[in-house]
Amino acid sequence: MAMADLPRAFDLRRLAFQLSLLGAAALAWGVPFALHTAWRLRFEDAMIVLRYARNIAAGDGFVFNLGERVLGVTTPLQTLLSSGIFLAGAGSAVAPSWQNLAGLCWLVAEALLLLLLLRRLGLPAAALPASLLLLGGFYGGYLYLGMETHLFTALILLALLLDLGETPRPFMLGAVLGFAFLTRYDAALLAALLGVAAWWRDRSFPWRTTLAFFAVAMPWLFFSQLYFGSILPQPLSAKESYFTTSAYLGQVYLQWRALIGEICAVFSRIDRANYLASLLCPLIAVAGALLLARERRHWPLAVYPFLHLGIYASIGSDPGFTWHLYLLLPFFLIFAAACASFLLDSLRGRLFPRFDAGVAASLLVAALLLPLGWHLYEQASYRYRPDPHTSQLHEMASWMAARYPPQTSLLQPSIGILGYETNFRMVDHAGLVTPGLYFWNDERCTPLPEVLSRFSPDLVLASPWTQASETEMAAAGYAPAQVFAEPFRYTLFARNPSR
Repeated sequence: MAMADLPRAFDLRRLAFQLSLLGAAALAWGVPFALHTAWRLRFEDAMIVLRYARNIAAGDGFVFNLGERVLGVTTPLQTLLSSGIFLAGAGSAVAPSWQNLAGLCWLVAEALLLLLLLRRLGLPAAALPASLLLLGGFYGGYLYLGMETHLFTALILLALLLDLGETPRPFMLGAVLGFAFLTRYDAALLAALLGVAAWWRDRSFPWRTTLAFFAVAMPWLFFSQLYFGSILPQPLSAKESYFTTSAYLGQVYLQWRALIGEICAVFSRIDRANYLASLLCPLIAVAGALLLARERRHWPLAVYPFLHLGIYASIGSDPGFTWHLYLLLPFFLIFAAACASFLLDSLRGRLFPRFDAGVAASLLVAALLLPLGWHLYEQASYRYRPDPHTSQLHEMASWMAARYPPQTSLLQPSIGILGYETNFRMVDHAGLVTPGLYFWNDERCTPLPEVLSRFSPDLVLASPWTQASETEMAAAGYAPAQVFAEPFRYTLFARNPSR
């Protein structure tokens, strides 16, 4: 091989090399994961979407309980796509598994799009390591495969990739943003930022992108207003005011530090160094965003995740629901890549001015591949073990479904697994799918006696977190029917037919 060919032959920044290695990693990790984890995984919120999807496929309407038109999901597109699982012939027992497998495909697409976006941003050396980190499912992302998390993030990354493309594709960009909006309304913020950026850059309003966006989004908004009486999902009010803005940001910071510490542990076993890196993660994110924002076309990408976080902080939802923080990792990887590239270029220019940049980048990528490969191997050997609470919900659902007919009504805030597996008419004390109920936090929820008086459910499943004493239930005409003691004490109350 000629000496002139050596730099390119060993340049690990090449697109073909990176795509080949990412594809091989996706197969080596994804196939065992699909067989041993995605096939068994069940997640509470994803089951709410599946019950809506099952009713849509059966022709019963976009409803959770038959006849009750309440928008209890925040992801119309994911719900409609999930209905296709049932229309394709999947039964209720295997539909959650197919939903997880679809989410696994979206996670792989997310990693691919991150790789392409980093290359588009002029950061080819960081593209492969960052995409492998994202594929590895940090932050428990693999536990939420049945949700819209990875579909939404993939659409957001695709929209940014299109916006930064050399060839303008305004109609395609608008359509992608429209589908992202139908996945989660959060995408409206990015659509607005990209619209302002295009208007500022081109000195003309982006009509084609705007028309394509509304052509995709408006049919749903009209349908939602006519069908549900509102375009806003009911869970929005149920997620408000758990935390003040400062408390929310504090909790997110602690979780973010834990995430970065987990990433650092892949490359280093020096705990103090990992701890220091995790402390600096907000500064790294801000510095990387500022570096990217120097390029006029990149400022929407730099601003969007911070505005997104600010909106969630103002809502005050519980940051313990980590699937709300789905944009945290991919954008941090982008910002960290920008910082690392800037620092390495500065050091090389000052300390090793004659050292070829391509060789330096390739050596760095090669050094990172071994720990990343080991991490993916560890993930491939991962075996999902349902948490005790999920297993208990499943066992209680099976017990009740075997003893009560489908038209039975049940009062319980955990409506996902219980509602899907029993097909009962759920009275949702959390205020997600039952009209007229509200639940912001433990201090502001519809009083239990009022719920019992208004809905008279056949069964009430009282949990350790439900304020329901036997005396109170007896006064309302309910008697204990069954106690589920392990691992949490649930008491099932049945209504006296004579009351």
